[in-house]
Amino acid sequence: MKGITKSIKTLFIIGTVGMVILVSGIQSAYSIYQFKQNMESEVQNNLRYQSGEITNSLSIPLAATAKYAELLSYNVSTMSHIDTDLLLNTMNKYISSEVLLLAVVFGLSQIYISRV
Repeated sequence: MKGITKSIKTLFIIGTVGMVILVSGIQSAYSIYQFKQNMESEVQNNLRYQSGEITNSLSIPLAATAKYAELLSYNVSTMSHIDTDLLLNTMNKYISSEVLLLAVVFGLSQIYISRV
């Protein structure tokens, strides 16, 4: 009887320790998974915020460039004949007031030159 009791005690202790190790392992794995999910979510939120800032900082100069391009197209459409000197002077005023417009005009001129 004494050997059976010792064996049951040992089995109970080993079983309890095994269950504690198993539960601790599951809890650790779940905590690591939750931590990873939280970090990914935080990184995605930071990237969304930064991309929104970049978009906002670019939209203002692009809107101004679009406004100047529209004004220039109105000026050209009202001319009875194309006076290049007048057109260049008008473009110069627009370009000097907006740096991004200078880059757009330069890019478009390179496209036009490559087609001619």
